Amino acid sequence: MKNTKLEYWSEDEKTKNLEYWMALNDYEIEEGKLDIRQLLDEGLDIKDFFESDYINLKKEFGDKVDYIWRDLKKIGSKVNLEAYKENKIDLLQNDVRIIKYTDRLYSKSLKNSERLSPLVLYQKGTLLELQNCVAIIGARDSSHYGRQKARELSQYLAEKGYIIVAGLALGIDTEAHCGALDVNGTTVAVIPNIKEITPQSNRRLAEDIMKHGALLSSGSPFSKLSKDKWVKRNKIISGISRCLIAIESPESRGTHHQVNFALKQGIKVFVLEPRKSDKLACSSFKRFLEMGATPFTVESEILDYLKNPIKVPPKQVLNDFVPY
Repeated sequence: MKNTKLEYWSEDEKTKNLEYWMALNDYEIEEGKLDIRQLLDEGLDIKDFFESDYINLKKEFGDKVDYIWRDLKKIGSKVNLEAYKENKIDLLQNDVRIIKYTDRLYSKSLKNSERLSPLVLYQKGTLLELQNCVAIIGARDSSHYGRQKARELSQYLAEKGYIIVAGLALGIDTEAHCGALDVNGTTVAVIPNIKEITPQSNRRLAEDIMKHGALLSSGSPFSKLSKDKWVKRNKIISGISRCLIAIESPESRGTHHQVNFALKQGIKVFVLEPRKSDKLACSSFKRFLEMGATPFTVESEILDYLKNPIKVPPKQVLNDFVPY
């Protein structure tokens, strides 16, 4: 039986061979071994790479050929390229952009901050370029004070022309997105799966975000959610941003992990000083300072940094924060 979706699809140079990129990206998320980013930057043809034999790989990679050949064999045994091509067409026909690691639209900040940055990003919405991004994150179970501060800060920065990045979660993330929308600013929601809005209660908010920004994801939209996808999502949130701002995080492991990733990436991290009466928030605040975050009390302190950024070296943070 013919696959009509493939039969009537017309390829062009922008969409050609994207299924190879998608397959290799998914394999990396699962296995985490094969890193060919430098070669891709130098012009390696990914289709030729997939279809190479051992002798040609030996010429290209020398002593590394054995483990690369082994990985390619694994990929070949796991990957159904026709299924990936069908998935590619499904995404493109639903207005999802598939941005390759070598594309001009791929975030330079993410490339520079994350050693194993995704080989593919999936983006849906009106925003094209990810520049001047600021991440605002925090706990789902946040206080009214924390939510108010997140929204006010988002409004302030969005009015100054910065793109507000968050993870579409309930609580602080939702307030960050809404603050940008309040002032007709731009916001990006980084989610684990571009085809599955999480949480469901924020579906309509996601629609508004796409009109004034974008949804962004990495990893296959056609596989189940896994811990790896949440880890990738967090690394993208900080990786595309000029700085990350943590607003109130009483015992929130997710926010702690996010701060941990940002510091390892060399991203400047600010943390809002909480009310002294909020003992839970104060405990996390002190923890973030120990990790290397910078305290702030007013919005202008963030703006001062953004106008005159100081390069932050990657930090070796506390060992008890490990990926999920």
